[in-house]
Amino acid sequence: MKNPSEPHVATYATNAAQNVDAICQTVAQVRPNRRALQGTLNALHSALTTNRSRLRLVVRGVLDALHDDPLTVLSRAKLAVAGLP
Repeated sequence: MKNPSEPHVATYATNAAQNVDAICQTVAQVRPNRRALQGTLNALHSALTTNRSRLRLVVRGVLDALHDDPLTVLSRAKLAVAGLP
């Protein structure tokens, strides 16, 4: 079954690179809602496959927004590997 968010990945990547602060604030706000947080992280991870260099600042900001959340250790590690040089 196809992921329903896939059509929005390209739009997400383009907009995210231009709105780093807004994306990071959103991640911090949705952090308690694990399903929403995971969906956001999945969209970012998917966007990294084609826009890694453009999204580097977003990745760093998201990692900063989640740095003190022990439940996101695995997600942060995956994101760092996928999105940082």
